[in-house]
Amino acid sequence: MIGMRVATLNLWCRHGDWPARREVLADGFRELRPDVIAFQESIVTDDYDQIADLLGDEYEIHHGGGRTPHDGAGATIASRWPVTKLHERDLGVTSRVDPGEPWIGRVYAAEIGGPEPLLFVNHKPSWQITFERER
Repeated sequence: MIGMRVATLNLWCRHGDWPARREVLADGFRELRPDVIAFQESIVTDDYDQIADLLGDEYEIHHGGGRTPHDGAGATIASRWPVTKLHERDLGVTSRVDPGEPWIGRVYAAEIGGPEPLLFVNHKPSWQITFERER
């Protein structure tokens, strides 16, 4: 078994003091050098890719579909190793999940061809603490 660094982070879009948070996050990822990363609430618009901004060109970046229309929020997988296949599926959560955020209630998976084959999965079934069934 090889050594592997894995990270996951809910970016909270660009809320709060994004410039200050961006600096801390970019420095942290450069220092930690994770091999694969799962992001939730990452932003992708026609003129901005939050993950590319944070990580630079050292990662292969794959954004899940069904992003929130008003701000481009969704899920992303980043890998230092080649992604050989992507999968995206509906989790079949209940109608209580906010239909305005179509990426919630979906799962994104990447088959990664690193030193050893890896299936890396990212999902966000719901954020509401009382939605035990969806979570």
